[in-house]
Amino acid sequence: MFSAAVNQTEMELTQIQRTLLAKMAQIFESNLPDSLYLNHYLLAEMYGFSPSEWNSFLKIKEIDRLIQAEISVIAEIGARHALANLQKGYASSADVSAAKELLANSKLLQQNLNQRPQIIITRVGDKKHGIKTTT
Repeated sequence: MFSAAVNQTEMELTQIQRTLLAKMAQIFESNLPDSLYLNHYLLAEMYGFSPSEWNSFLKIKEIDRLIQAEISVIAEIGARHALANLQKGYASSADVSAAKELLANSKLLQQNLNQRPQIIITRVGDKKHGIKTTT
């Protein structure tokens, strides 16, 4: 998933840069879900590479979208678990508030991920096909 994102990135990269990013993607993916919550300093400390290399990796548009998507799915599932506990009578009011907040945040993240620019192309016929213009 993350390796494919590195391969599909539109950034102009040398072969060495692309190889390093692919290795970082492999490390990041193999340590999911824990790696989703680590900053570039902790990633460097735990898995190697420099903090600036991890920072560059995390800022790749495709990687950032994947991270947001994964976190929103995890948040939504966590909210559903909390709501299930509420229905069973095991949840406290703090659990209910947390579940509501998680669910709202996961929906907001999903909306952000689904917002893509739309391009609409129209074609205007020319005079030959019956469109008259007045002068």
